[in-house]
Amino acid sequence: MEREFLIFENQKKIVKINIDDIIAITCEGTCSTVYYTDKLHKFTISKSLVQIERLLIERQCLLLRIHRNSIVSLDKIEMLDKKNNVITLRGGLELNVSIRQLPSINKAMKERKLMIL
Repeated sequence: MEREFLIFENQKKIVKINIDDIIAITCEGTCSTVYYTDKLHKFTISKSLVQIERLLIERQCLLLRIHRNSIVSLDKIEMLDKKNNVITLRGGLELNVSIRQLPSINKAMKERKLMIL
């Protein structure tokens, strides 16, 4: 199977990232940060989360919006702490989860047989 890559660019660098390596993408203001590989490399770009999400959905990536400012790769979820509304991803990255998104996250994780606390 051929690996797919995305090219991300900011003012200082151009980075080629394997789509399968993307763990999460967060947004703060007008910048988005792409977290990738198990070592949690990150790359900040000036694209909106919606723009990146559309691009990844076009490529049929398993993405899940967990908050208005975060999307995660479903395959990289390790745990959902429903009591504290925090999701843990591969590499130890922890992100807050929106209460509104909990039902869809629960459903997606159960379908993939992932651990829910």
